[in-house]
Amino acid sequence: MPRFLPKLFNKSSETPEGRLIAAAEAGKLWRVRRLLKAGVDVNGKNRGCRTALSVAASKGQEKVVTALLKAGANTEAGHDIMGRTALGLAAEAGHTGVVRQLVAAGADIDAATSNGMTVLHYAIFYQHRDIAHMLVDAGARLSTLNSSNQSPLHYAVNFCADVAISMVQKGADLAPRDSDGLTALELAQQCGIDDVVAAISARLEREAAARAEREKETARDAAAKEAAIASAGTLQRPIAVGKPLAFKK
Repeated sequence: MPRFLPKLFNKSSETPEGRLIAAAEAGKLWRVRRLLKAGVDVNGKNRGCRTALSVAASKGQEKVVTALLKAGANTEAGHDIMGRTALGLAAEAGHTGVVRQLVAAGADIDAATSNGMTVLHYAIFYQHRDIAHMLVDAGARLSTLNSSNQSPLHYAVNFCADVAISMVQKGADLAPRDSDGLTALELAQQCGIDDVVAAISARLEREAAARAEREKETARDAAAKEAAIASAGTLQRPIAVGKPLAFKK
């Protein structure tokens, strides 16, 4: 890497914010606390738009992350050149503890980069299964498409079959097609991921059976309604009154 790049993306360590960011990245908790106590802006950014929290998250500095969050760090304030937030950077790097901290702190689990990659996309792409499962369980969107028209489910089929099965069971949209025109099922069939094929096929069968049952129920309700209307019409039909009988005197 060219030697000038660090200067491009790092705020001068001569500024208070720069010193805080450097201390956070290095995991120097004592220094981070001292700078925060001195009033340094916890959300100050460097030239790459990174904050102390985002660099600490990317390095897996759990104790520093705890201190920064306690000091009011904004989980969405800092991001890298691609737009990855602190949570996205931690997920990509596989720092499960930091991801757990940030999710608990209310970080946006669906934050996306400039190319549409969500936190879940990154966790799956780098095969951090624990993090991917954590995000799925936390309610992350399962069907957001990136710039290649791939959802997290498409990624999971390729990289983390167990995560894909969990996503299918939690209702991930099976309809989207990737840039090759493939649905998740077709991709799994093409790649020979039998467990995923079985999970998707089983869900499709259950959904088809449920639809058929709903249609039958709708038909039964319609028939019952028609019968009720017909019955009411019969009851309300006027009774014909004949001429009075004439009796001879």
